[in-house]
Amino acid sequence: MPTMYPGTAVPEWTAADGMPHHDNPAVSSVALEFGRLRTVGDYLAVRDNGLIPGRKYTDTQIGGTEARMHFQGIQRCNPPNDDVLLLTGGDPADAVSHLFVCRLASRPKGRAWGTNLRFSRKPPDSDGLVHIYALDRKMWHAGGMSLLGDLLVLPLEGDPDDGSRVDFFDVTDPFDVRRFPEPLCIHRPKDVGKGGAVALTRLPNQHYLCGVWTDSDHLPRRLDLYLSVDTNLLHGFRPELLSWQADRMLPAGGPNVAYQTISFVIQRDGAMFLIGTENTSATSPYVRGDDRVDLLHIEFSPETTHAAAPVLTMPTVTRIAEKNVACERDFANLDAAGGIMIAPDWSADGEEAEGRLSLYAAYHWRIARCIRFIEFSQDTPITAAAIEDTERGWIDLFEHPNFRGQRLTVSGTLDAAIPDYGSIFVQDSGFSDRVSSVRYQLPQGVTYRLYRDDQYRPKKSQNVPLEGDGMVHEIRDLQAEADFDNTISSSKYDGTG
Repeated sequence: MPTMYPGTAVPEWTAADGMPHHDNPAVSSVALEFGRLRTVGDYLAVRDNGLIPGRKYTDTQIGGTEARMHFQGIQRCNPPNDDVLLLTGGDPADAVSHLFVCRLASRPKGRAWGTNLRFSRKPPDSDGLVHIYALDRKMWHAGGMSLLGDLLVLPLEGDPDDGSRVDFFDVTDPFDVRRFPEPLCIHRPKDVGKGGAVALTRLPNQHYLCGVWTDSDHLPRRLDLYLSVDTNLLHGFRPELLSWQADRMLPAGGPNVAYQTISFVIQRDGAMFLIGTENTSATSPYVRGDDRVDLLHIEFSPETTHAAAPVLTMPTVTRIAEKNVACERDFANLDAAGGIMIAPDWSADGEEAEGRLSLYAAYHWRIARCIRFIEFSQDTPITAAAIEDTERGWIDLFEHPNFRGQRLTVSGTLDAAIPDYGSIFVQDSGFSDRVSSVRYQLPQGVTYRLYRDDQYRPKKSQNVPLEGDGMVHEIRDLQAEADFDNTISSSKYDGTG
């Protein structure tokens, strides 16, 4: 049942609930997947449905540059619940930390959501906040969370004297979340410090590694590492920790990082990576910085990763890639909330699932009684395998030649018929007569047609047919290749609309 603010307590997990699935699929090449993450994303929003009162989680709640009350973490749930979005936040006034559960019923499962704001600046009534959990009434700050399958790991902080804590939750049913009891909990007393973001993974020896990122206390910026007691996660983690300080990062002399979210990613060959998100401004969003995503390669000794009785050894951490993403128009900020989704992509029947990366980023506060966020999915490579299903087809229409600027994406048949580009929003602005380049992949025999005028006119001439053969195709410059630069005003599949 929907709950009013400040939310309901989380019930305790019991053995009768069963252990949740707690593995993420391995990724063939993390560097390639990271490189394919788009830098311009799709804009989304969910209605608050009246569950958050008054000025709570708005920029007027705290005021000034302190602004401690805001959304802190974001995660899209894994299949089959990948129509659900989770957000964390903290209310210092009421001294309560939150987990917000939202459903986007208008969006597809099994692939990127794409925007739900194409035909209106308000999301559909079906896309909204459904449930609020009050996580803790003392440790009011719920930070950057991450998912290992259906196992949610989440850091909680309170006032400086309270230290911090890492809690574990079963989100097999995200509308009936369960908190794991002791000993599956990591307590971090005052002398250990705060914990702003957390990540979890399983090592090759089947032990678990938990990383807690901290950059806001009296100690140096660091990643505190914990090793599980044994291969049974329910037995919890050893109290001893190993602190890797961020100034050890290679290559030496790199940027000072302050991650809001971290996520472990495992490559198919066993290599371990960490993705961290941040905004480079210490006073964002008041002073805008760059919204940056870092890819770190983490190398442990086999004593940690492969030994039957492992010991924590100091890792070598190398920053191998970075990218800036466009978090614009008060839709997202990586100093507020970021989250990596590692979802399975079944490329063919019987094949092992490959991990696919997506990035989600949310804004600090509600705007017009909505929670805004951006989805950064992946560009499909030109060498991608052929497709046979229209629902796996896609068309990307770009504002500028060579696939630059605003991007309108048509994914499958959802929202595919667009009678008037003058009546839609793309990254929260207009898109009429703006298309200059195209990438697409459609099955054999399927055609998606771009029309010069609105309402699919004229029907017999002056249109661009995007004809499918299963493969990826590109038109880098519509003016040069089809004499159609900046003149597209409607589009649809042949035989529809």
